[in-house]
Amino acid sequence: GKTIMVSHAALGYFCKDFDLKQVAVECEGKSPLPREVEQIIAFAKSHEIICLFTAPQFNNRGAEIIAKDLGIRIEKFDPLASNPLNTIELVAHTIAQ
Repeated sequence: GKTIMVSHAALGYFCKDFDLKQVAVECEGKSPLPREVEQIIAFAKSHEIICLFTAPQFNNRGAEIIAKDLGIRIEKFDPLASNPLNTIELVAHTIAQ
């Protein structure tokens, strides 16, 4: 399956249901350190990354650096939104593009 990157691993069930792989940018609940950013970029270069999803609840600086280096788009989603169905539809639509 294809791979998506996320600032926080919040799409596990969605990815499992649709044969996607999820790679979290955060490391142990924190923004990645520079060496971790390098490791994530190296991993991503050997996989087909669709896009990188960020959530407003997290510091997304590491995600922005990774997306810029890889030339992939950043999409925002809110895993704590009041209407989770709309959030999942947005994620699905983004991946389908």
